[in-house]
Amino acid sequence: MSAAIVSAGAKELWYLSRGTGTVALLLLTASVLLGVTTSTRWRSTRWPRFLVNGLHRNLTLLALAFVVVHVVTVIADGFAPIGLLDTIVPLHSAYRPVWLVWKTRFCEAIRGLRLRRAATGEH
Repeated sequence: MSAAIVSAGAKELWYLSRGTGTVALLLLTASVLLGVTTSTRWRSTRWPRFLVNGLHRNLTLLALAFVVVHVVTVIADGFAPIGLLDTIVPLHSAYRPVWLVWKTRFCEAIRGLRLRRAATGEH
């Protein structure tokens, strides 16, 4: 995949970056909604709890994969001057720093939740 990203032109990287960002946003929204239904112990005869939990976990992992591809393509794309350090350190980039802070904090929150779940042994 990385060789395909490097060999792609600027226009293709721009579209790939925007597309993966949009899909990641939609998948994360669906994952949050499924997480809310799981935490409120919502029940349905058509949707057993194990199905909702499994769908929530798989949607979250798929969304994280799209977030990773989005970050890689944004860094590889020359449209926005964003480097690797800009994706980790808040307010480091001069390009739309407020939005990058929100995105950085969001990724840190997801990482924290995943680490907490791994430490407590939750599935």
